[in-house]
Amino acid sequence: MAFCVNATAQTIGGRVVNNKGITLEGVSVTLRTSDDRPVAFCNTNEDGTFSIEMPQSETAEHLVFSMIGYAKRCVALNNFKPGQDVVLENDAFMLKEVKVKAEKIRRSGDTLTYSVAAFMQKQDRSIADVIAKMPGLSVSPSGQIKYQGKAINKFYIEGADLLGGKYALASENIKANQVKNVQVLEDHQPIKALKKVKFSDQAALNIVLKDDAKNVWQSVVEAGLGASLQGKAQLLRDAQLLEMLFSKSKQSISMYKTNNTGKDIGHETIDYTAAKASLNADNPLIESVTISTPSISDQRYNFNDTHVFATNWLFKTAKDNDLRLQVNGLIDKTNMTGHTRKTYLDAGTTGVSVTEDEALNEKTNEWSAELTYKVNKDNHYFANVAKGYIGFNRSRGEAMLNHAPILQRANRDKKVLSDNFEWIKTLSNNNTFSIKSRFLYNELPSSLLLVNGSTERISQQKIEWDASTGFRHKLLGMYITYNIGAAYKRQKMRLDNFYTSLNATYTQAQVYVMPSLSYISPSLRLNAGLSGELLYRKYGDESKPTFHLEPFVFANYRLTSRWSADMLFSHALSPNAFSSYIEAPVFTNYYSLIQGKAQLNTTTTNMLSNTWKYNDVIRGLFGNLGLSYSRTSNLPLYESVFEDGF
Repeated sequence: MAFCVNATAQTIGGRVVNNKGITLEGVSVTLRTSDDRPVAFCNTNEDGTFSIEMPQSETAEHLVFSMIGYAKRCVALNNFKPGQDVVLENDAFMLKEVKVKAEKIRRSGDTLTYSVAAFMQKQDRSIADVIAKMPGLSVSPSGQIKYQGKAINKFYIEGADLLGGKYALASENIKANQVKNVQVLEDHQPIKALKKVKFSDQAALNIVLKDDAKNVWQSVVEAGLGASLQGKAQLLRDAQLLEMLFSKSKQSISMYKTNNTGKDIGHETIDYTAAKASLNADNPLIESVTISTPSISDQRYNFNDTHVFATNWLFKTAKDNDLRLQVNGLIDKTNMTGHTRKTYLDAGTTGVSVTEDEALNEKTNEWSAELTYKVNKDNHYFANVAKGYIGFNRSRGEAMLNHAPILQRANRDKKVLSDNFEWIKTLSNNNTFSIKSRFLYNELPSSLLLVNGSTERISQQKIEWDASTGFRHKLLGMYITYNIGAAYKRQKMRLDNFYTSLNATYTQAQVYVMPSLSYISPSLRLNAGLSGELLYRKYGDESKPTFHLEPFVFANYRLTSRWSADMLFSHALSPNAFSSYIEAPVFTNYYSLIQGKAQLNTTTTNMLSNTWKYNDVIRGLFGNLGLSYSRTSNLPLYESVFEDGF
């Protein structure tokens, strides 16, 4: 598009081509006086044409045409014919050597771009090492990345979501010298169909690779061997095999790691966003055998034997269509020993001491798989995520409690199947229609060796499903949303210990309607709603229906491009956990038990958890400054019991 300054009067136009007759776009055209002073200028259009105006107060003598790679040409106005072609000749020249200094941080709209070269130091190996040095970003010891104190919601590599929430596989294995930039996408809405109608206060990260790290298979093989110098001699190892590919149509990271040096490598398969995306699976009531650990790095006292397997594949089946497969495995053996001494003081006494000498052996074997198909277009979003998990945990312990030997045994198995479906369609005027469905099956068989030599056995099962549909439309500059949904949950538990045997079933069903409104402007983002919920619960022969309202308000005001203020208010009522209704004693480890206190026929105040939260935070690029107030009211659900001679 031609761009001109100085207006009115005579208009001069023509076309610029090269010596082969090909039109040239972006040629600088300058109208100059006899003393070579510029009085007007413009650039040629896509078709090589230009149009420049002669100011009334000026008298020009010639036109000057210039473009990198071509010789400059000067044409006298008295020789120029309107509409004529001006031919530029190719001209090769040498550029002077210049030193380019990378800009550390630059902003473009809601995107911050960090130059890796500006933050990387010689000792940095992975890109996670560099990210931890970037202002506003932090990396926890477990690998989770946060921006301005909030966990990121996506981790992209060249704009593709290869790993979902398991991004530590990439951040801790992609070499720092293979990355050009790290981009922070502020207030990132990962669903394109909702970008203009639903905002997010979380950021996403995008890793921009160097050209030589793209479209090629990369292999990394590292191995280290040694021997322990303390205690019994032991062969130590730390090895990894890594294969990576990042191309436009396909991405892959496959890995095998093993070590027995105390280093934690299992966290690389943790999913940091699973709880937000799907229903939550229960955990066994029986705890693993544990011992007290010192407040130092676990690598200093942990004796492990760990193997981690992972393969991740992303295929671009079409534009904005992704098919992703993830398979992860962890096999771990851990040995620890410890000694603790506790003194219980009472008024007027010298206290009672309890000493424990402990040894722990724990074996974990867990595998998970995920298959995701996603279509993410500006007016259409479809995603289906199917997951499976199976895990076995065996922990064995030996303890000397006040010089009395105690054997500890705990078996904890876990099986989970889940499926999450979501479909969003953008209609005319940015109205949207959506359907969501989530399903989960959870099975938890476990057993525990008790102090008296008997075994407690627990079998837990859960089936949970919910579905909702929503419609969003625009009214008076705001988006109004109507959501209608239903949910069902059924939990079973079979318990057998020397105290009692029981079979318990808990059923929960609910129907809800939630109208809400949202407003988005460059400086203000507002979201408020009111949910009306009919809840039905049944445990044994008792049942209870209830109806309640849950209001919420969230506001974000952007003071500048780097500072903003947030406010959140919510009032929520939540049913007690299934285990809180079970009045039979349940041993969770060899010396303590829990026993439910809640009753279905108690008042709403006693049986529900009420939460009021007000949060006012000023958030900036280089840190957080905030004030917060929260009040939570909960009914105590459990009691712990410790007695000698169980």
